[in-house]
Amino acid sequence: PKWSLEAYRAQAVAARSFALFHYHRNGNERVWDLGDGQASQVYGGYDAETGTAWRAVRSTHGRILAYGSPGREKPFLVQYSAACGGHVNPARALRPAYDIEPEQGGQVCNDCRQCARYRWPPVRIRKTDLYAALSVSYPRIRKLGGIRRIKVRSKTSWGRYEWLDVFGPSGKRETLRAEDLRLAILFNDVPVQGTLYSMNCTIEDLGDSIQFSNGRGFGHG
Repeated sequence: PKWSLEAYRAQAVAARSFALFHYHRNGNERVWDLGDGQASQVYGGYDAETGTAWRAVRSTHGRILAYGSPGREKPFLVQYSAACGGHVNPARALRPAYDIEPEQGGQVCNDCRQCARYRWPPVRIRKTDLYAALSVSYPRIRKLGGIRRIKVRSKTSWGRYEWLDVFGPSGKRETLRAEDLRLAILFNDVPVQGTLYSMNCTIEDLGDSIQFSNGRGFGHG
């Protein structure tokens, strides 16, 4: 509520574009377009609306974000976050995405430094617990028979992990999107020291445990 009207106006355009993208993508397959969970950016519904928000909506009426050649622009999946940790992250780090300029990320960001999760302390999880969490979310991991080590397959130019190779005791390997590993930890009830807020971090092998250090940002960033 303390944000300026211009911040609300920018948010209104982004949220409208987000909603319109889902409307076009899902068509008549379902009777709703947005939910109240993370898949819809935790939309708060009528009770979360404010007078300032409505001023922003009305004053940006009809404005959306679109991309494409002149005359053939289309809305794209506009995502936004509270704390990217210093660089805006690309959509491809989270999901299969079109390689279009608005979703490539990379911009330096100093606007989220005041967020409590701009930096966060190390997080540690036992390899046995990580294996259990991944096996629930991704059954193909079970054939590894455990986790011996994790190797970074690819990362952004500023260091955020995108793809990881998970190796079992016998040397078998499975490749996972880094964000999928984080979500498996969050969504399954496993013992973990701390909260893994993003994969904008450094993976350290501590023998029987994995530690995520130098944490930056919150969520998809």
